[in-house]
Amino acid sequence: LRRQVGATGVTVMAENGKALTGSPVTFANNLLNPPLSDHFFRFGASLDRRLGPIDATLGASWLREDRTMLGARLHSALAGKGGADSLFVDAGASWQPSENWRLGGQYRRGWTSAHLGGTLVSGSSLGSSGWSLDASRMNLLTPGDSLSLRLSQPLRVNSGGLNLRLPGVYDYATLAATSAVRTLNLTPSGRELMRELAWHGPLAGGSLTASAFWRSQPMHYSQAPDDYGVGLSWSSRF
Repeated sequence: LRRQVGATGVTVMAENGKALTGSPVTFANNLLNPPLSDHFFRFGASLDRRLGPIDATLGASWLREDRTMLGARLHSALAGKGGADSLFVDAGASWQPSENWRLGGQYRRGWTSAHLGGTLVSGSSLGSSGWSLDASRMNLLTPGDSLSLRLSQPLRVNSGGLNLRLPGVYDYATLAATSAVRTLNLTPSGRELMRELAWHGPLAGGSLTASAFWRSQPMHYSQAPDDYGVGLSWSSRF
């Protein structure tokens, strides 16, 4: 829901849904037990305003996951019921230096705290971020068309992990195990970068969109092979 208040636009949003979690092999081979669907809820607010030649936005949102943590499901033996709360702050700006050029960028910063339970103890938190940069050239080949280039990094955990209280040393004299807190670092070694080139314009009585992309280290896996793809879409009103 968006409302204009003077020169500032105010937007509020809310959504809830379910995250499909588990192994694809399990989905294919286990017809009696349906895939795990874990509930999440998110709401937020943002402000947008034009500052001279710059369109700027600033917003924040809160995400509550009942059993997952940034979409990943932890085993109940480790995390009990699991779940997490996340706060995200988003900022963006676009600048049109001339009639035919537009430059823009967006940045997201996130803080996630796991719900304590099972072996999870205090200090189980994550820091994450994601960003994108865009450049568009309008009226390149024909009036009304545009050629856009985007470089982006999807949301990535930058710091933090899970603190787990686990059995450490077993004492044969007392026949008891001494527990200790161990930290499981969840920062990936890889960093996904997405490059995308897209053209959009009128063609044959409709509009055509053609794009090509190149992803390096997909899903932030440092050993994952590069991913390439192209897409075409044509639409028309009648």
